Amino acid sequence: DQSDNIVNWVSGERLTWLDYKGNPEKNSKFGAITKCGYGYKYSTNDDSVDIIVECYFEKNKSWVKEEAKLKPLLKHEQCHFDIAELNTRKFRKLISTYKFNAKTLEQTLEILFDKSYVEYSLEQNKYDKETDISRSLTAQSQWEKKVAKELKTLEIYSGSTIKLFFSK
Repeated sequence: DQSDNIVNWVSGERLTWLDYKGNPEKNSKFGAITKCGYGYKYSTNDDSVDIIVECYFEKNKSWVKEEAKLKPLLKHEQCHFDIAELNTRKFRKLISTYKFNAKTLEQTLEILFDKSYVEYSLEQNKYDKETDISRSLTAQSQWEKKVAKELKTLEIYSGSTIKLFFSK
């Protein structure tokens, strides 16, 4: 069942190592992998569109090696999920202020999403690089604070559904 595999991001809730159900890649240099991201679906009416944008963590594609189950690494992996939620909110903000045309809605959403996802991937890579995959405790702490602060700033975009009216 897919619902058993997905954890949606919820404020105040934290991942635990029990959420990591995937098989570890024995030859990987990483101690854990967090597979998370965000996506959207929408439904249109005559004069409006409802867009649902959700941030998720995939249990079956996320894994941890037994010897890596340490608290600092779990905090690092949680921050990956938090960065996903942060970018989810940035995407919600972008589309909630965008003037969509009913005829080009699908293509426009796709273009905006792809652009958003490229920025998201770059941020995840920057995070791993700057924190040395959790080994730089100072950088790790700075990122956690920065992400928490930005999540608070974009709290207005924490709801998953956006209703937009088409311009006439």
